[in-house]
Amino acid sequence: MKSRPVYMQIIILILLIFYLHIKQIYSQSQSEIVAKFEKRSHTYKTTTLPYRIFIPEEYNSSTLFPLVLGLHGAGEVGTDNEIHIQANRMATSWADTVNQNQWPCFVVAPQCPTDNRWVDWTWTQGMTFNTDQVPISNELETVNDLLDFLIREFSIDTDRIYITGLSMGGYGVWDMIARFPSRFAAAVPMSGCGDTSKVDEFKIVSIWDFHGALDSSVPVRCSRIIFSTMEQHNINVFRTIGLSDDLIAKGLNEGAKHIYTEYPEGTHGIWDQSYDYPLLFPWVFAQTRQSSPVIADETNPHILRQYQLGQNYPNPFNPETVIPYTLFKPASVRLTVFDILGRKTETLVNDFQTEGNYQIIFNGQNRPSGIYTCRLEIDGMFQQKSMTLIR
Repeated sequence: MKSRPVYMQIIILILLIFYLHIKQIYSQSQSEIVAKFEKRSHTYKTTTLPYRIFIPEEYNSSTLFPLVLGLHGAGEVGTDNEIHIQANRMATSWADTVNQNQWPCFVVAPQCPTDNRWVDWTWTQGMTFNTDQVPISNELETVNDLLDFLIREFSIDTDRIYITGLSMGGYGVWDMIARFPSRFAAAVPMSGCGDTSKVDEFKIVSIWDFHGALDSSVPVRCSRIIFSTMEQHNINVFRTIGLSDDLIAKGLNEGAKHIYTEYPEGTHGIWDQSYDYPLLFPWVFAQTRQSSPVIADETNPHILRQYQLGQNYPNPFNPETVIPYTLFKPASVRLTVFDILGRKTETLVNDFQTEGNYQIIFNGQNRPSGIYTCRLEIDGMFQQKSMTLIR
């Protein structure tokens, strides 16, 4: 057999050295990002999950920050609280300094224990599963409670909570948005499978799904059938297969909400290239929760036994006014002010509070005259009052 020419051997050697150098740089960068994640654990009922959390460097409690929840794959199960954020860029890509400079956010990555899974189902049992027949796993139930805990601890924008996951975690993403669609603004499942019977429920969530056509672990037909079912339910689907980046960007700018990307030559592990896709992050952070809470009937005795929003005073006001409300039982409370165009201007309360009477001051010093709306949201319902600022 002929040996390669000397110059070819030199080129190959140079390329190998270059590759190893780049890999070393990336590894160091990954290690540096991992070190920024705080180690914690969370217990709900009888289940304890270790988890890592990245807190934005510019975090302050007076500002609301988005949160990204990442669910790892089966290869990262355990209790070491390490491998699930070291193995790939599922969590670290969001915490990368370059991305944080543009999109500061919390990143939360729980770890599923050995011999368990996010969804108590495997694709060998069938392409999709029915969430009405498969109870939520102890692990995802704990993850859901973890989100509630973090919302109480930090100033998190509950209208901008995002979920992503790969392989087994992809199953977890589809399961979570089927069971709790009003919780998430956007979902990015990869190489996973979900419940096609819930498309009318989770259509309120913006979804960008990634799958490899040659996936031998979780067959690509799992994703295909979900999006075909969406189309059968008259839900618009934007398929990126065969489209240039320019055309994909055009579709995103025109408001594409349910997106399917399939890699013709992709196998199971397509996540690094997907998380590094330059159009993904801008799209994700542009999404806000679309579910609208139901307005509470203030004549309903059941509602009045839980909470009551009073009229602000003075009204009209300049520049301050007091907003009173009463809780008749402990609850997670969100008190928000909107301008006349329906744009959120300020979140005054986003916390778990005990029963009692509360008074919150709203200062309109730097705001234009006009009519504002104060909204008290509890348990998926809200009451609201109009307020008039006269400068």
